[in-house]
Amino acid sequence: MKSNLVAVIKGNVDGYPTKQPYHPSAWYPEYRGSIISSEFNVVYDMVRNSFAYLGLDIDKYGTKKWNPLSFLINPGHIVFIKPNLISQSTDYD
Repeated sequence: MKSNLVAVIKGNVDGYPTKQPYHPSAWYPEYRGSIISSEFNVVYDMVRNSFAYLGLDIDKYGTKKWNPLSFLINPGHIVFIKPNLISQSTDYD
């Protein structure tokens, strides 16, 4: 994978879904969970689409074996995801 790739996904997002945890609102072949949210989760879709646009594990996209972060994360690794890394605020004081 090239390290200089960037994906920008634009969508109408008023905020995150209100119900936690944030499950997808549609079934995807690679999704291993058993719960689908009754609330539309556009954020989940946008993150998923960004992985596809970047071409991550693209040969397996749309299958049960698609694992877009397999080049980074191996079984047994501990992962911390930091949401809200970017703010729309221009107030830097």
